[in-house]
Amino acid sequence: PNVIQKCILKKVNYINNIRAFVDRESQEVLEEFRKDLPNLVLMFSHNRGEKAIRESHLKPETVLDEISRFLESQLQILQKISIPEHKIIVDPGMGFFLGQNPELSFRVLQEIPLLKKRFTKVMISVSRKSFLGIESAKAEVTISRGEFDPVLEGGNQQKELSNTTYYQYSEGRIRIPSWYGIEVNAGFERAQ
Repeated sequence: PNVIQKCILKKVNYINNIRAFVDRESQEVLEEFRKDLPNLVLMFSHNRGEKAIRESHLKPETVLDEISRFLESQLQILQKISIPEHKIIVDPGMGFFLGQNPELSFRVLQEIPLLKKRFTKVMISVSRKSFLGIESAKAEVTISRGEFDPVLEGGNQQKELSNTTYYQYSEGRIRIPSWYGIEVNAGFERAQ
């Protein structure tokens, strides 16, 4: 609520709330400043929490109904406290805000026309859409490797001025995750 109030006082253009303003304290701030509100983004998250988590109860065949029910419910609450509908934008969430199954996000994208019929303003941000191909590919690779995806990194830096080398720094490392959440790191550094 304090951050929302500060944003309103600073006259930001948008407030994107990943919890869709479900808490009464946030609603009270919105009600108090309803004449000076920026656009409000109501975002769906399967766990209604503070951050995206992988485990989800959603299914591709019912995801749109669940998103719509939640967003419609939040819209009604905001309308009861006199928040103008033209200030509200709905975001159905993408990626881990829906769950680890990429089919959930694909289904939402397929049904955008239906969302646009149900809600006045719908937002699907570019950053969330871009994950689809990447996440699908990463998921297939990770699953095929048994979630064991080592990373090899390295670098070399040096400073020269007037044919004089002031320093030369080299490094390399390998990072190996394990099934148990432990990560093995090995590497070297050399400075001259």
